[in-house]
Amino acid sequence: MAEAKRPWRAVTGSDVARLADVSQSVVSLVFSGKAGTRVSERTAERVREAAARLGYVPNTAAARLKTGRVPIIGLAVRDVSQPFFASLFQHAERRARERDHSVILITRDDGETSWTDRLADLIRAGHLGGAIAYGPTGAEAAALAATGLPVVACELYGDELPTVGFDFAPGMAEAARLLRAAGHTQVACLNTRNAHPTYLDRRTAFADAFSALGGQVTAVAQTSATDFDAACSAATGLLDGARRFTAVVCDDDLLAPAVFRAARARGWRVPEDLSVVGVGDLDLARMLGPALTTVRLPAADLATAAVATALGVIDNQRPAGTRLATALVTRDTVAAAATGGR
Repeated sequence: MAEAKRPWRAVTGSDVARLADVSQSVVSLVFSGKAGTRVSERTAERVREAAARLGYVPNTAAARLKTGRVPIIGLAVRDVSQPFFASLFQHAERRARERDHSVILITRDDGETSWTDRLADLIRAGHLGGAIAYGPTGAEAAALAATGLPVVACELYGDELPTVGFDFAPGMAEAARLLRAAGHTQVACLNTRNAHPTYLDRRTAFADAFSALGGQVTAVAQTSATDFDAACSAATGLLDGARRFTAVVCDDDLLAPAVFRAARARGWRVPEDLSVVGVGDLDLARMLGPALTTVRLPAADLATAAVATALGVIDNQRPAGTRLATALVTRDTVAAAATGGR
């Protein structure tokens, strides 16, 4: 008869102490970083070897009782399928680990109004030490601020919460100057169907800079950045329209492939017949042929600032808001304006 499998149980500090032949207090000192001169390096190494052999992981719940701090930060985003958010999460987790914290992802459905309550409840219940909310509306930020809980807003500029985000003006101005220098005076914009400030800011920054240089946005279309068929349909309609332009500016890199496809269907070459500029500098931008000229949104820098700000708020500080400069990455999709436009 097969021996019954014993139920799993977590390895404890007592198990490590028994194997290393030390007291449990010595194990606690080693893994709390407080051993100092109280534990010899030889003994500390024996404790670490025993822990590795047993697969021991320090109990964060026990540490929480001593410090009153939960080493987990929630990152609430709207659409986890978007590459930018995947990159933001990856970099945030790396930065948090450097500070002995972890980051967990919390998704929000479009139109969901209860996500702020869910986030607040997770903090109140002790599951999260604090949170980073990406792209809350003004009303949502006000609701989170009213709780008095440690929450940071990404890509929202106001007084409700400590904020981190991008300054779109430098990068969009560079894009405008590049297009004007190449002789483009009329451009079209293919935008995401999203009225959040992060998109409104980038559109306004480009339009203002291009207009100041004597250029004009002659056509605008809106579509979904995550529905490729819808984006292709919108790009086709834009290129088939009566308005004249020699370049298309996409407010999200994800829309650029739709413009490429619509142009190819008409026998137009990018950039010889139609220049294209994106926003984001996603990995996709380098993979396209030709490689996309785009305004870089540094996800790693945003993650670093967001985690640092969140940890400051958790420590009852009120960090100043941070706005990160954007910059143009010039690749292969802008050329001299085609004679006569389209």
